[in-house]
Amino acid sequence: MAIVGMIMANDLSREAPGTSVQTDYTRIRDLIRADIVLDRLKSGSRLKISELADRYSTSTVPVREALQQLQGEGIVTFIPNRGASVRTIDADFVRNIYEVRALIEPFLARQFVRYHDDGDVERLEAIQHDLETAIEARADWHSQRRLDLEFHAICYSNHYNKEALTISDKHVNLLTALTNRFQRGNARAAAASREHWAMIAAVRAKDEAKMAKLVESHLRGSCEDLIARMKKGRPQE
Repeated sequence: MAIVGMIMANDLSREAPGTSVQTDYTRIRDLIRADIVLDRLKSGSRLKISELADRYSTSTVPVREALQQLQGEGIVTFIPNRGASVRTIDADFVRNIYEVRALIEPFLARQFVRYHDDGDVERLEAIQHDLETAIEARADWHSQRRLDLEFHAICYSNHYNKEALTISDKHVNLLTALTNRFQRGNARAAAASREHWAMIAAVRAKDEAKMAKLVESHLRGSCEDLIARMKKGRPQE
């Protein structure tokens, strides 16, 4: 599933040109996204291809492709005769993203409950044990985020509706970048962990309705936590 491939190792710091194993346009895409989230590229500002090429020490070709990719994520807009500009990343935008996910992901999770096997549940439990250990040890956020994404990928990855998967995955990188900047506090991390265990119990009980309800609640809790931290401008303890 795309969500696994989107797991970001980027800590929002600048990479030296040529050191990334990514293709050049994906490297530039991640750097531009990081600079937007960190407010180095201001909301509403014009994105001039030549200036970005100089900024990231690359040619204009990967910059053009990177901007097209970011347009697909909804954080760069193109206006006829004006070119690209930065979209405002605010609480309303984040809430809209999560509302869409809260509609789609419960639908995806229902099929997982219906068709999972014992091996799927064992993988969920193994990942959740690792995540719980990381949370209790206050391990780095990137490790926690990777495990969280792997957990949800197992629940959704085999769904037949690839269009729904694409929509669900659309903003994964943006949300990862935002949560890298505004990292969740220990209280939310512990609550999310309990929610994961409840999901596993619902899967074992083959309770589709319960699973769908838990997934929706989990997403809405993550949404409100992230928005609160964005408004404070710092991690919430």
